[in-house]
Amino acid sequence: MKKSPTTTFKYPHLQSFLNRYPTYKKLLAHAAFPLALTPEYLYCLRENFVPDAPWIAVSDILLFLCEPVGFQLYEMSPKRFHSRLTNYF
Repeated sequence: MKKSPTTTFKYPHLQSFLNRYPTYKKLLAHAAFPLALTPEYLYCLRENFVPDAPWIAVSDILLFLCEPVGFQLYEMSPKRFHSRLTNYF
C-alpha cells in the first residue's frame, strides 16, 4: 500500500496540530492570510471555502494556534503564519 506524502513543518506545535486534526489543513491555509481573525470570520471562511471541515475547527484553530489581542479578536504568530504559507502551497 502506498503511503500518502505528509507535510513536515519547521514548528512542531503546528505539526502536532495537523497530525491531530488533518481535516483542518485547508481551513488553516485560508486563515493564514488575514492579519487578525474573529470567530465570525473563520466561520464564514469555513462555510464558503471548506464546508467539509467540522464546525469545531474554528475554535480549535483560535484557541490552539492564535493569541487573543482583543475582544473576540485573535492573531497568529508570524512564525506559524510563515510556516503555514511556505509549506502548504
